Amino acid sequence: MRKLHGYSFYYEKASNRFSRIGVCVGCGLYCFTSGLEHEFSLIEAQRIEQLDELPFSWSLEYWQMMGSLLGCLVSGIALCCMGRLSSLLRISLPCLILASISTYISTQVDIHSSIFLFTATLQIFLQNMSKSLAVTVTPIYILETICHYPGGFESRAMGALIALTQLPTAVTAILVTGNQKDLAESKVLFVLPVLTTVSAIVFYLFAPESPRWLMQNNGRIDDATKSLLSLRPRSVTHNQIAQELDQMRNDIQMTSLCKTDSYIKPLLTLSGFMLLVELMGYKAYNFYMDWALTFSGLTMNSRLVSSFIRLIALLMSTVVSSTFPGPKSTGLMLLISSGSLAFCLSALGCSFYFLEFGTVKSKLMWLPATFLIIYQVFFWLGIGTYSMATCALLCPARSRSIVLILVVIVHQMTSYFCQLFLPMMISVLHPFGVFWFHAVMTSIALAYIFVVIVPELKYMAKNVSVDQSIQQFF
Repeated sequence: MRKLHGYSFYYEKASNRFSRIGVCVGCGLYCFTSGLEHEFSLIEAQRIEQLDELPFSWSLEYWQMMGSLLGCLVSGIALCCMGRLSSLLRISLPCLILASISTYISTQVDIHSSIFLFTATLQIFLQNMSKSLAVTVTPIYILETICHYPGGFESRAMGALIALTQLPTAVTAILVTGNQKDLAESKVLFVLPVLTTVSAIVFYLFAPESPRWLMQNNGRIDDATKSLLSLRPRSVTHNQIAQELDQMRNDIQMTSLCKTDSYIKPLLTLSGFMLLVELMGYKAYNFYMDWALTFSGLTMNSRLVSSFIRLIALLMSTVVSSTFPGPKSTGLMLLISSGSLAFCLSALGCSFYFLEFGTVKSKLMWLPATFLIIYQVFFWLGIGTYSMATCALLCPARSRSIVLILVVIVHQMTSYFCQLFLPMMISVLHPFGVFWFHAVMTSIALAYIFVVIVPELKYMAKNVSVDQSIQQFF
């Protein structure tokens, strides 16, 4: 048996399989539970809005933003001090359990009592906190454990991120859509999240800590080696394990030499990208979808339509990213998606313009709903699915934690202000002006993706192909 840092290189195949399954299923269940709590928080928000009198300081957007910002702050501290897996076990999952308890208590008390307002607000706050932890910690943990290693499946990381972080949340949106009153009165709000959270904890017990964090934390090479041995398939050779350890060590040493240059450029690049993504009109879509369906004579639940389209689009994106792996296909999907969104938003602006001035015939009343559905399809086929995963992939490994956290903060702040100022924009610019504004911003985003993001993805694809050719040579 070969030796590596004092440990046997021979290990049982079943042990490795359980380690990888623990990472995949644990992250999937965690994102599924976070999605459940997000849907339940929307139900709680609707119940709060039924109250005749609300405190002046209460605002759904405010508590969502505060929970998201606190989640980003906590995740930054936890990722540096506690590790990736420990952050999920000690902070993220307990937040979900507390959110589930708060949801259950709020459904058992009178809606007009102060306890209801407190527990419902606490659930919204904790849910958004856990959501930020899911967006920041989970992709980093996936990338540093099952995706990146010499000769491995670096090019398939996008498919893994979509399947493990976004598909579970899309499934929860389908499950929760229905009679919200009956759902609020049942015990599903409490039992299902607790069961999935406990299941995630069980699977995480088989998962190891991130080997990169172990080496970066006081140079724990022996523990990093154990983690790599439990994660990598038997096809990975002694030289590949040793090379991965050397790459980690060199990258960590480089971090101390260029701390500023390692995060300034990716931070500005990805923050600008996420800023433009939030200006692509998704908030306006949510605002007008109910109206457009009613206007066209369709008696359908807009949330059910949106959730179904999102799930199908995510499944298609997962298939595409798995069938055609690599950063080049990601760049192509981003370009196709943003170009299609710009066209749909322009067409929606024209439709609302003619509707407002009464020049549209009754036979064409279906146009707004049609373009909104097409908008939803192309949004989740590209921008909505690939944007955050692209940020995680393009972040340099040496500064991935701090860059991704700051990018998520920019994303959350932009989302908050877009939702806050949307009613004012509608009253000032009219609906057609709002959609034309978003069409212009989407066109700028298309140019930004073509000029800035696609070259970065091509550079990443070039490096991956070079690494793979070197591995084949040796």
